[in-house]
Amino acid sequence: MTYKVKTLEKDKTKYIVTFENNEETFSFTVSEDIIIDFRLIKNKEFSEKEFSEIKESINRDKYYQKLLYYANYKPRTYHEAKIYLDKFNIDDKAKFYYLNKLSEINLLNDELFVKDYIYEYSHYRLIGPKKIVFELRKKGISDKLINQYIIDYKPELIYKNIVKLIEKKVKAIKAKALKKTIQLIKSYITNRGYDYKDVNQVINEQIEIIKENTDEDKALKKTVDKYFDKFNKLNKNQTFKNYVVPKLLNKGYQYDKILQILEGEEYDTNR
Repeated sequence: MTYKVKTLEKDKTKYIVTFENNEETFSFTVSEDIIIDFRLIKNKEFSEKEFSEIKESINRDKYYQKLLYYANYKPRTYHEAKIYLDKFNIDDKAKFYYLNKLSEINLLNDELFVKDYIYEYSHYRLIGPKKIVFELRKKGISDKLINQYIIDYKPELIYKNIVKLIEKKVKAIKAKALKKTIQLIKSYITNRGYDYKDVNQVINEQIEIIKENTDEDKALKKTVDKYFDKFNKLNKNQTFKNYVVPKLLNKGYQYDKILQILEGEEYDTNR
């Protein structure tokens, strides 16, 4: 019993191949790899055994094509690709066949992935070393490979990135107390993976720039006005001063500055 290729048509990136056996036909959507591997051309004939091998390969190939799309969509690690294949009902032998196939064409290359990842996230995304290491470990990269390339993240670049992040964050923070502003900046930068000691050092060196971009007096005045409006709507069983001072201290304002602004005539602190 033989099976002959009746038609072979291209459909975008795939092919539709139709086999005929006597008066029965069988159609499959296949990749170019299947076409090449079995040299499928119109009118070519295959034995029953060969046809069974073709069907088996077509079934296997659909998972390989899924993996190929997954790996082409964006760079992946070997571990990520394996986790992706675990979603399908595929035996381990087939999984490793697909993974090794992508490794052979360099589509899965953990060393290149780590090198490029560290460069992109340190130079362009301004992510700190700690977070980079954490994320690479999550992606299944060994500490040995991480340590081999994380040393390329030089202290000079770390310093430069922290300065950039300070400048970015201080402009984004709405008017607040200087102390609160500094706390927010520290939290923002350390959460991006930088060492607290490095962040603290650079902030101390950049403190004047932070002060220039933080109008604490204006922020304090605006905050007091807001609380004064709220205070006037309350049943007053305390003075405005007793009401507002703890709240302002909690927001990071200095006690002497609070007292200074409360002495203004517009606030009746005895009410």
